[in-house]
Amino acid sequence: MNDESTLVQPPGCSEFTFTGASFDLKELSSETVRMAVDVLSSPDEWTVSEVRTMNLHNVKRRMPPSWRIDPLERHPDCGCRS
Repeated sequence: MNDESTLVQPPGCSEFTFTGASFDLKELSSETVRMAVDVLSSPDEWTVSEVRTMNLHNVKRRMPPSWRIDPLERHPDCGCRS
C-alpha cells in the first residue's frame, strides 16, 4: 500500500502548486471565481495569459494573502489562437 515505486510523475509537474492549511484554500477559490468573472465579463480585454501566485508567509511569520501576477508567455510551438 505504501509502495511509491509504481507512481509516475509527469516531467515538469513536480513543483508544489499549493502548500498550506485547508482553510487557506478559500483564498485560492475566491481568486479563481474573481478571475473567471473578470474573463467572462470582458473576454476581449484578456489577450495574454497570466500566472497568479499567492503568498501567505514571509520569512518570519504568516501574513495576509498577497498576490503576484506574472505573464505566461506563449511557447513558439503552441497551436493556440493568437
